[in-house]
Amino acid sequence: MKVVVTGGDGFCGWPTTLHLANRGHEVLIIDDGSRRRIANDLTAQSLTPIVSLKQRVETWNNEFRKNLQFQTLNIAEDYEGLRTALREFGPHAIVHLAAQRSAPYSMGDRTGGYYTLFNNILSIQNILHLISTEFRDVRLVHLGSIGVYGYSDHPNAIPEGLVEFRYDADEDRGARVRTRFPVSPGSLYHTSKAQIGVLLDYYHATFGLDLVDLYQGIVWGTQTPETLMHKNFVNRFDYDEYYGTVVNRFLVQGSVGLPLSVYGKGMQTRAFIHIADTVKCIEAALLAKRRNDAGVQVYHQTAETLSVRAVAEAVARFTGAEIDTIANPRGEVEDHRFSVVSDRFRNLGLRPRTLAEDLLQEMQETVFRYSRRLNADVIAPRVVWGRSVPKHGEQEQLEQVTDKIS
Repeated sequence: MKVVVTGGDGFCGWPTTLHLANRGHEVLIIDDGSRRRIANDLTAQSLTPIVSLKQRVETWNNEFRKNLQFQTLNIAEDYEGLRTALREFGPHAIVHLAAQRSAPYSMGDRTGGYYTLFNNILSIQNILHLISTEFRDVRLVHLGSIGVYGYSDHPNAIPEGLVEFRYDADEDRGARVRTRFPVSPGSLYHTSKAQIGVLLDYYHATFGLDLVDLYQGIVWGTQTPETLMHKNFVNRFDYDEYYGTVVNRFLVQGSVGLPLSVYGKGMQTRAFIHIADTVKCIEAALLAKRRNDAGVQVYHQTAETLSVRAVAEAVARFTGAEIDTIANPRGEVEDHRFSVVSDRFRNLGLRPRTLAEDLLQEMQETVFRYSRRLNADVIAPRVVWGRSVPKHGEQEQLEQVTDKIS
């Protein structure tokens, strides 16, 4: 299969690209390098040293299979460039990962919010328009977010895909509608993903396109079997306030002797999935038989739901770290129930892993290996959800403990 991976240089995109290439697919990466530029702007580099995309691709083609290509292209702004790339490559499928994926970044200031909405929505619109006009047989797999549902109290598991609702049209009779479960996004990033869901529904209903929307949970971990095949394939390890997901952030803090910073009560419940399972789910979605009666195919790409405090306690047990409760920089409910039905991937035979000590051990070894690259001052929240939070000043403490673990 010939597959385009947009955003193929990113945290999820690069492991996905390698996984597909290793499975024998011919892959074209389209990426504009924005994730690397944002890291430079934020002075929040990956803990792991990552080489250029050109070096990554050349290493794969020279030492493994010659089935990777890449093109530097901003698909939100360069419609003609995208059309030319698709015409020349002739894909069977597109995996769309080219998005600004950080909720805190989208809420930090006007620029971050504007960029998130502009980039995320226009990039998918350009892809959908091209598929509808020139590439009608192409399957599009979009990596969405489970966070579009919001994090108010959900006493029952959120169903997967289309569901039927009854609502009161007047006092005497009710009416029924079949639609996705209602969304309630809590950030501009999640709002962009909710809007993309509407676009996908429109293009499916109007043009009958083959579209898949993956509602992904928080991704943790760093490496996959393919990223371990060569030192030039190492994946990003983000631990900063913007892009560092909670498991990675806690693991870094605990491994270097810092307390684990839990926001507020810590009873915020989230869905999680390991990066190695993310890439398997994406390939499964690419290969799954189309269900013509199901509308846009929606998958809940999650392995488990846990409270933030439960994650902190697991990491604390593993590292021996203390847990420190700090003021919550986010306007969110701090104690609620949240669970989702995620049967579709399991019905395809996938068995995602859960938070386990053997996987934490692998992550901790990465932290120890690159401890000299740590900058703990990027962990503490500063301006998130529009209000300032005092810095912890963790860098001085880090410098005192880094020699012990080097």
